[in-house]
Amino acid sequence: ESNQIERIKPSPVEQKTIQGRRVFIKRDDLLRLPGSQISGNKARKMYSLNQIPADKFPSCVVSYGGPQSNAMLALAAVVNYKNRELTSGADEQSNSNSIRFVYYTKKLPRFLKKQASGNLFRAVALGMEILELSPKNYHDLFGGEWGGNADPPVGLVPPNQSDFLWVPQGGACEMAVEGVNILAQEILSFWSKEGNNKPLSVVLPGGTCTTA
Repeated sequence: ESNQIERIKPSPVEQKTIQGRRVFIKRDDLLRLPGSQISGNKARKMYSLNQIPADKFPSCVVSYGGPQSNAMLALAAVVNYKNRELTSGADEQSNSNSIRFVYYTKKLPRFLKKQASGNLFRAVALGMEILELSPKNYHDLFGGEWGGNADPPVGLVPPNQSDFLWVPQGGACEMAVEGVNILAQEILSFWSKEGNNKPLSVVLPGGTCTTA
């Protein structure tokens, strides 16, 4: 229970000199969310989801994307963590109440279908259910105006219609706000002590650019 209210400690900052410029590196790769052990920027995106008590967690999480997605693996880790919380000290009926993680992706290439590897292998091992769609069906559901939309596409029939959480590709939704706000506060706090009233430029990579 204590993990549910545990605030992540600020990630350390390293200083490097690159082409004569001071560069401060925020080591989010050293972060670890309690239970799920997610690190990096996914720890920021998934922070609020990771904090939900298992008995209040949605019965099904639904998302989509590529078969080697980092966000896919992070979601699988959170759901697996919540299922372990549910089954810890529970009776034999707990298996019937397990939380599902359903992930839509395009038809897997032959080599992955024959032998899963990388993030796909790890996510499936954590309990993810993968649903393959033809390229056309995938585009019809998740392309166009629905690409990156915070709402599930109209044509999607959720595996559990009464209680499910929709997470857009890459975790690009309101769920990410709390963890990213904590990151921003950490940066402001660090620079207020170390910046000597100088301006600071923040540079980061972006896929869905949720963190930005």
